[in-house]
Amino acid sequence: ETPSGEIVGYGLARPNSGDMFPYDSELVALHLRNEHQQRGVGRQLLKSVSKELHRRGGRSLFVWVLAENPARQFYEKQGGNYLGQKPWQNNEYFATDIDEVAYGWGDIRSLIA
Repeated sequence: ETPSGEIVGYGLARPNSGDMFPYDSELVALHLRNEHQQRGVGRQLLKSVSKELHRRGGRSLFVWVLAENPARQFYEKQGGNYLGQKPWQNNEYFATDIDEVAYGWGDIRSLIA
């Protein structure tokens, strides 16, 4: 948030709820208001979420992101390894097929450093 208390972004993570990838934590959401992007805030937010996951015993992390989302480059720049692609399972909102791609970090400490 800004010094005046305006929320500019948030991150949501949890223990891995599936068995598709051998990563113990999943980044469910990382969102920033457009006017706060490209300023290092996303990197700080990802680091903060990763620190908390690590504090709770998390050792690795993965994230799904829409394949057509230009923000997916953010995860590549943060060292995320491409893990695979699948159809988005909740595409009732769209008239076309949409795919998600996954990125992972085998050692969450690389995001904390």
